Amino acid sequence: MAVDVTWLENEILGRQLSEKEHNLLASMFHEITCISGETIVSKGQDGGLLHILRSGHANVEVSNSGEDKETVAEIEAGNLFGELTFLNGKSATADVVATQDCVVYTLSRDELTSVIDKGEPQLAYLLFSTIMEHQSGVILKQRVTLAPELRKKNNQVMPMYAKIILATVVAGLVYIIFF
Repeated sequence: MAVDVTWLENEILGRQLSEKEHNLLASMFHEITCISGETIVSKGQDGGLLHILRSGHANVEVSNSGEDKETVAEIEAGNLFGELTFLNGKSATADVVATQDCVVYTLSRDELTSVIDKGEPQLAYLLFSTIMEHQSGVILKQRVTLAPELRKKNNQVMPMYAKIILATVVAGLVYIIFF
C-alpha cells in the first residue's frame, strides 16, 4: 500500500507540498504493517530510521531487572518515534511493541539527506523542523511528568526508565543547541 502523503501534509508537516515535494516524499517514506504484539523496534536495533505511527497504538518498553519489561511511553496515531536514533545514528535504547494492529511510515536518514541533493533543501528543513518540534514537545511533557517523580525519589537510585528519558532530554537539548 502506498504512503498517504496528504495525511503526512495535514497531520505531521502542517503544510501543503508542491507536486515535486509530494512525489519526492512519496518515494522517500515506506509503509510497514505490524500486528498487535509485534515488535516494531527492538532495543539495540541500528539507528537512522524515523517512524511515524499512521494508525494503531504501541508502547515503548524498557527492561527492568531480569526479564520484566516496563512501559515508559505510549505511542498513538500521528506520533513520531525514534527521532534521536534517526538523528544520531545510534542504536535504539528501548523496544516499541504494537498493542494494536499498526501502520507505520518509516524514513531513513539517508533518504532525508538525499533530499538536499535532489534540489529540495526546504523539504529537508521542514522534516527536520517537524522532528525537532515533536522532540521539544516530548521534552516539555517529560519535564512536567518526570520532575515530580524524581522529587519523590530524592535520595533513591534513579530507575532505568528515568535515566533513558533524562538521556533523551539531554541529547535533544544538545542537538538543538549545537546543530
